[in-house]
Amino acid sequence: MCYILSMDSDVHPAHRKRTARPARSIANVLLAAADCGLLTGPRTRTIRGRMPAKLVEQAKAATGIASDSELIEAALANLATKDDFWEWMMTQRGTISPDIDLMSLID
Repeated sequence: MCYILSMDSDVHPAHRKRTARPARSIANVLLAAADCGLLTGPRTRTIRGRMPAKLVEQAKAATGIASDSELIEAALANLATKDDFWEWMMTQRGTISPDIDLMSLID
């Protein structure tokens, strides 16, 4: 899940407004799933579930997908091909020595 945080300086970080934003475009998610071989083979599984209408409407509006089946496929592909780059990046915080002059490394 990816969030854009409002960077209002007068608001405590725990109380900042979070606005959801898709981490990757649906086309890229489906391409990644296809590259992993996740979209090949017969379509034999049936998945059903009751969802809040507002959730489905918002997801369809955000993705441009009209079909419930295609929406579920895109959501599953997004989960199956999750990109952990930002989580990894945040774990790297503070690993560069403050003694290193980063500007001297630029050509």
